[in-house]
Amino acid sequence: MPPFVTSNHDNNHPPELGSISKPKSNVISVNVGGQIFQTTKQTLALAGPKSILFWLASDSSQQFLDRDPELFAILMSLLRTRNLSSKTKSFDIEDIITESRFYDLESVLVNSLSNPSQFKAFGLEKALILPLNGRDSPSAIATTPFGTVHVSHGSKITSFDWSLRRKSTIMTQFTAVDSLLAISPDLAAAGATDFSGL
Repeated sequence: MPPFVTSNHDNNHPPELGSISKPKSNVISVNVGGQIFQTTKQTLALAGPKSILFWLASDSSQQFLDRDPELFAILMSLLRTRNLSSKTKSFDIEDIITESRFYDLESVLVNSLSNPSQFKAFGLEKALILPLNGRDSPSAIATTPFGTVHVSHGSKITSFDWSLRRKSTIMTQFTAVDSLLAISPDLAAAGATDFSGL
């Protein structure tokens, strides 16, 4: 006997209305930019409790997200497999990063890109020249577990995000920064031998 049929009838008569209870559906429909996607609650829950996708899993009604459906398809594939699909190379990495931040999937994207087999998706090279402002040579470098890189050059510190595409540069009071300690993606401690202070 199927698990959703109650046993308060005999086999010669059909069950009465109300004696069959439908199982709750595990499938969720999400309308992204006019395109309907169907997935399971378990897949959406893989996004983690901070992600909007996690909260969509708890609502059985169809949801609408005014976002790019092609990028959503890439991120859903990433969520399911933890790897970027070969379709990814036809997209700009900045678009994928922006979309991953919206859905709070950036950490999943970072972890997939740390897999060397994924480098081909974006044509990345093993060596990359980081563009620094000014003519000063790098004097210290510090990294974080999040993939952020802080580089000191002269009196400046330039920080790159994990994709090494976004950077910000600040000026310090030091003549030349010669030691760095990365504290977070946005924070580094800097020191110089010719200046007391940190």
